[in-house]
Parts: sequence; C-alpha cells; structure tokens
Amino acid sequence: MLKMHRQNKKHELLWQTLRKQKFRVALSLSSGGAEAMGRDLAFMEMIAELGIDWDEVHGTSAGASVGAVHAYWHVLPDSQVKPANIPKNKIKTAKEIREGFLSTTKFSNVFEPSLGAFRTILKERSVKAVTAFFSGRKLENKIMEGLESATFADAEKEVFIYAEREKDLGYEIFSKETHPHIRLHEAVRASLSIPFFFEPKEISGISYIDGGMLVNTPLWHIVSHHKKKYPKHPLLILACTNLYPYRPPPLPENFWELIKFRYYQKILYRNFYRELELTMGENKVFLWLFYPKREPIRSFAFHKMGDYMKTAKTDFYEHYFQFLSHIEFTKVRKKLKLKYPYKIPEFV
Repeated sequence: MLKMHRQNKKHELLWQTLRKQKFRVALSLSSGGAEAMGRDLAFMEMIAELGIDWDEVHGTSAGASVGAVHAYWHVLPDSQVKPANIPKNKIKTAKEIREGFLSTTKFSNVFEPSLGAFRTILKERSVKAVTAFFSGRKLENKIMEGLESATFADAEKEVFIYAEREKDLGYEIFSKETHPHIRLHEAVRASLSIPFFFEPKEISGISYIDGGMLVNTPLWHIVSHHKKKYPKHPLLILACTNLYPYRPPPLPENFWELIKFRYYQKILYRNFYRELELTMGENKVFLWLFYPKREPIRSFAFHKMGDYMKTAKTDFYEHYFQFLSHIEFTKVRKKLKLKYPYKIPEFV
C-alpha cells in the first residue's frame, strides 16, 4: 500500500511538473489488425484511468480507428462520474467505446464480399487480377457508428491519420490543418484499406490504401510536426507499438509466416528503427514505448481481442510504473524540475 501511495504521488507530481514546463504530450498508435485494435484500446483505457491529459494522437490503420474515436469523444474511465461542464452528448465511457469495438469481432458485421471481385474473376477467369475481396462498405458503416458524421474540425483533440496513396505509394497525413472538412470515418476507412482484403478508399478523387506499410508507428512524423508548430515546447511521446524494441522478430512457423517475415515484417522493422533512431537524436523530445510482453494474437483473431486487452493493459501499467521509477525531480531556484536520465529506459 505504501509503495502504491508513493507511486500515485509521483504520478501526480510528474504530470503537474510536465504542464508547468509546457510539455506537449503526443500519443502514437500503430497498425496490426485485431492485435493492434485490442492493444491500442487497452493503452487508451490506461491513459484515461491515469487521468493523463494528452494533446494529440497519431494513428495508422487499426490505430487510426482507436485514435479518431478517442479524439472525437471525451472518454471517461468506467468508474468516473460524468462532469457537469462537458455536454453529455460528447461523453462516452471506456466501456461504451470497448463494446463498440468488440462488436466488430463478428465477421459478418465488417466483411462484405466485393461484387467487383466476382466480376473480375468471371471476366478474367483468374483471381490474379482481383485487388480486394471485400468492399469495405460494412466496415465504413461500423466506423460511422462511433464517429457519426464528424469532420477533423469537430474533434475534441488533434488527430492525425496516416494512409498510403495507391497511385504513387506515397503517404498522406489527414489532419485538421490539411483536411479540416474531411469526415473522420472516411480517413479511418482509407487507413484501414488492407491490400487484397478491402477495396481502396477514394477521397477527393485520390485512392488510398492501408498506411501501415509505410508508417506503422509514427514517431518521426510527430517530431516533425512538433518542431514546425511548437518549436519552443518540449515533447513527450507515449507510443503503443506492436514492434518489440531490441528483439528480433519471431521466426516463421509456416509458408505464409515465411512470406510475411521476409517481406512485410522486414519493411516494418526497418522503418520502425529508422524512425526510432531519428526521434532519439532530437533535443527536448522524450519517448516512452509501451508494448505487450505476451505472445500477440493473429491479425484477424477478433474473437480473442477481449482477453488480449486485459493482459495488454496489465503489461502497460507495469511499463508505466517502471518509467515512473526512473524519473527524478530536482529543485532548481526553488522550482521543481524534471531530470531524465534516458530517452528509452534500459528494460525495454
């Protein structure tokens, strides 16, 4: 009990000091299907329960859907009483958000066969010319349930959504600054357009596919935006990722895993470590990485998402209090100042 009390006091002192020193707090949510959705939801629940006041969220694919919902709604922990100063129609509890996402675990709620794919198969007498087997209409309708018809300008917090342009394979960042009148659910649908699974999403005449290949865990993009808009403020990034730092990726167990290991994961890890290296080289930028320690579930194992969330949240709390144990406070001219002995702690 005494240890928990000390941790809580240190937690309160930390966030009071961060605000006094005018820190900006950015959240980063990465892609990964059902695993990412469960992981990112667990991470955001922990953020809400700890009462962490963040400024912006950056998300890709599944992370974009979780980030957009939490940026649009004022999300409260399950046990917290709804404050009177916030309109009731802008408040949701973590339980309501969780149940909304868990309703996607039923295959028929999200996956609708693409008529275009059937026409292509009949015409070409081959599946090679098919670009996607599911239309994505049901998926977009499901996203709309959580985001209504809100635009980026309607969001409570700043949200940045990453997608890849199909034509030139460059990435697009949807935000309030660049696309204020684009609906959130359209940008999320674009970022969720997994190649060969969902048809590309067209926005303003441009087709987009899943952004996870190019920007799986947006770190350097957060730093670049921060340097342009808030150059005088220090930055703290809380990143929830499925790429386990300083660990080799798991060895393939079958042919499909071999293909994924050799091509997809190789690109993901290469991009992740490049962004990690760039981020660590910046002054006034501090990075805390959160990742589940247990074996991740498969990308389409939506039926296991609920149980995975519980174990992931336990790991995230453990990470957070270990980060907290490394924080030091020093008094400089009678003012409390944070002292960071690291950018990424040794235990990661």
